[in-house]
Amino acid sequence: MNSADQILKECSGLFKQRHKLYGDNYKRHGEVMKALFPNGIALKTIEDHNRFGILTQMVAKMTRYGEQFSKGGHLDSIIDLCTYSAILAELERKPKIEVNNDEE
Repeated sequence: MNSADQILKECSGLFKQRHKLYGDNYKRHGEVMKALFPNGIALKTIEDHNRFGILTQMVAKMTRYGEQFSKGGHLDSIIDLCTYSAILAELERKPKIEVNNDEE
């Protein structure tokens, strides 16, 4: 069984590997989201939160691909983006369920 110390070392190694590949792209995520939603965004339903979660994953993949674009891109990011697009399309096709936020 792995100790917390061993797990943290593994995490550090993975961070270093990804950082070498993608740089500080996680620091640009907010810029993209602000550009997509300059007036903010209201998430009211479970479906809204689900769709937004997938959208943020798509933005992460796009910014990661952008980091590698001049080096020929990174196929893994494009495959993941395609997958998230299909998931988002599935969520868009499901009926919307309104949540009553007035109940306490």
